[in-house]
Amino acid sequence: MNLNGKSWVVRMFIDNDVYVVLSFVSMFLSLFIYSIKALRHWLLSMVLLFLVIVLIVLNLFWLGCDYFTGRGVSWAVVYTLTSTLTGTSIKDVLPQALMLCAILLATLYGVFYVIFKIKIKTNKNFIFNGVSFVFFALAVICSPLIHQVSQLVRSEEKENQLYAKDFFQYYISPKDVIDNPKYNLVYIYGESLEHVFFEKELFPGLTKDIDALGAKRIDFNNTQQYSGMDFTIGGIVASQCGLPLLVPITFGNAAINGGFFSDSICLGDILKKSGYDNYFYQGADIRFSNKIDFFRKHGFDHITGLMESGLQNNFAVQGSWGLHDDVTLSLAWDKFKELSSENKRFSIFALTVDTHPPRGAIPTTCVDNQYSINGKQFDTLNAVLCSQHAIAEFINKIMTSPWADNTVVVLSSDHLATAEAAFVNEDVRKKKRSTTFFILKKGDGIEPVSTLRNTMDNGATVLELLGGGNNIGLGRSTLSRVSLSERFKNFAEKLNAWNDFIKDRWDAVIRDNKLEVDTVKQTAIIGGHQYKLPVLIFQDGDKYIPLNNTFGLRFTLSRADIGVKFYWIDLCYRHGNVWDKSLSLSQEWCTAQGTLGGDVQVKKITEKYKPQHIIISDSLTNPKRYRKDADNLFRPSDDLHYASDTLFFGIDGMPENVKSISGLSKREEWGRWSDSNIAPSVKISYRNKLPVQFELLIQAKAWDKSINVPVAVNIGKQTQYLNLQKDLESYRLKFSNVDSDTIEIVPPVPEVSWEDSMVGAPVDGTLRKIGVGIGILKIEPITN
Repeated sequence: MNLNGKSWVVRMFIDNDVYVVLSFVSMFLSLFIYSIKALRHWLLSMVLLFLVIVLIVLNLFWLGCDYFTGRGVSWAVVYTLTSTLTGTSIKDVLPQALMLCAILLATLYGVFYVIFKIKIKTNKNFIFNGVSFVFFALAVICSPLIHQVSQLVRSEEKENQLYAKDFFQYYISPKDVIDNPKYNLVYIYGESLEHVFFEKELFPGLTKDIDALGAKRIDFNNTQQYSGMDFTIGGIVASQCGLPLLVPITFGNAAINGGFFSDSICLGDILKKSGYDNYFYQGADIRFSNKIDFFRKHGFDHITGLMESGLQNNFAVQGSWGLHDDVTLSLAWDKFKELSSENKRFSIFALTVDTHPPRGAIPTTCVDNQYSINGKQFDTLNAVLCSQHAIAEFINKIMTSPWADNTVVVLSSDHLATAEAAFVNEDVRKKKRSTTFFILKKGDGIEPVSTLRNTMDNGATVLELLGGGNNIGLGRSTLSRVSLSERFKNFAEKLNAWNDFIKDRWDAVIRDNKLEVDTVKQTAIIGGHQYKLPVLIFQDGDKYIPLNNTFGLRFTLSRADIGVKFYWIDLCYRHGNVWDKSLSLSQEWCTAQGTLGGDVQVKKITEKYKPQHIIISDSLTNPKRYRKDADNLFRPSDDLHYASDTLFFGIDGMPENVKSISGLSKREEWGRWSDSNIAPSVKISYRNKLPVQFELLIQAKAWDKSINVPVAVNIGKQTQYLNLQKDLESYRLKFSNVDSDTIEIVPPVPEVSWEDSMVGAPVDGTLRKIGVGIGILKIEPITN
């Protein structure tokens, strides 16, 4: 995409950060000097090649981050990469990813050629070896990734405490109830819908439908965002809790799966305690960035995303990231009508997605979907045009409904748009940009409010409007208070000084070691905070750090240091594969506690697991034991083997006599789905030939159109058929005169589906094409 003649790459190299230019220039100078003047040695050349590869990868990673953030590596990147990526769209970023890969390959070829192929006869001197590496060191120092990560690390350190000690003077826990609520609330977060799009001199007619609404609009047109508020979940948390989403990064993503400021009182908590029934709607997967955890912890009992909408397999109403905005807001409107007609006290929060970077999405229902500047059209602005139409239609329905007098509508952006979206107009570069925050009520006209404020003030302002207090955390109601953005000359600097105090409130670190486990509800309560099983708890002195991410706790534990104390609650077979082979087939719940590289105790949990305290005894460690445990923890599931003649598809590993399995997707609790995106059929190959005569026992099911359709089971030249049902059932097939070591199961009608899906988007290759689900499979020889 061109930006007034400037490509994305040119903008990043020239406009955004001089560091990336200096880094690449210094690197090429280093290579030039090494190839022309330095004394070469094969070992030195290999070291230089390796270092150059690492540096190039780091710089290209920074370029990829900068494409989305416009500022390279920020807290948005750190948070997103260390939280769940479930629901991520791949298609939208694939061209840029391929371009970066092409740049990487071309650069690596050039580097290899310079180091090993170019031979110039000049006077060479070992001194130039040192000069070459000096320039390379400068390239590393100038790397924008190194520069920005070092800034983030420094912000983790406790500095400037004198400047920061007044945090609790300004952090205010709000009154947790509205005594006499005045209105129901509808709060719309417009993805990347920043205020500049509403400025007619820059984007005439772009938001014409919202501008034409028959409602009184209070326009807070000077709402700033700071670090920790510049991505969707960060903007949501800041607007509701009055805190930027700055989190402690400890033990991988342990902090990310922590408390979401669970001890802080946020807007949702106040609404719930005041009698509001809180609803949240969005078109994307609610698990992305752990949004579902935030809303659950702060007063929302009804949370609807793509998977909860019932429309997850209707791809006609979806874009790259999920349901189109008109569909999501239609669901919210139906709920608004239902609750209003029942005279309920409620709030409905909704998040749009069609304007999500890098290009946005346009639904087929949007007729007026072309917007141009100076004769040029831009995908991002076309998406804004369609999204604002859907938002305006939703608001207009509310404002013309019988319940308008009883409702306050808020429209805000979650954060500023990316540079790719907003900078299509060169004049935007000259402006001080701000996020959107409108309050809409029944009436006429636009009332501008130009007071300097920030995203954290949004929740407090809404709270006061509803009849509550005028403070939430660091947020102040603009209706009656002075924002901290105005009180402090450089509030961004102040927030950085308060960094540690803010992170301490995240509550990822727990000091109470009381533990309760419920294997029926599959929950664990640690120090009063509830987590979904499985959960891994690291002990660091008197601190307990829980982690329950979706990437595999054993892989996380494998990366921990020798001597780390842990308490791990998971299905027994996951512990058994490492410490107790007798449990390698058990799907009951177990605890493993001890020291990595030292003694580890594994015990089964009963349903009557009484509350106790986590006590991990000191243990001597052994490097060999640590290496063995770490290797077993890190080993891929399909490399694990267990002693059984039955293949259990729902647990890690496979029987020792099975050589390989192909055509299957990830493991579920019940088994595994076939995935025709991987292979057209499922193949199970054994290390030895199958018995000449045997009975095949299989527990299986079919998906949708494959139900009651003959499923071919091929063994050698023989084929038999199964008619599978919706649920898992057991079947038996007899085979004789077999001369093969492989069983092939062919799904008859594989379909693209979100069923049991964890990662992907509706139009991406990562979305599965399922047909047959298999629970267990067993070969039972027949002897005469």
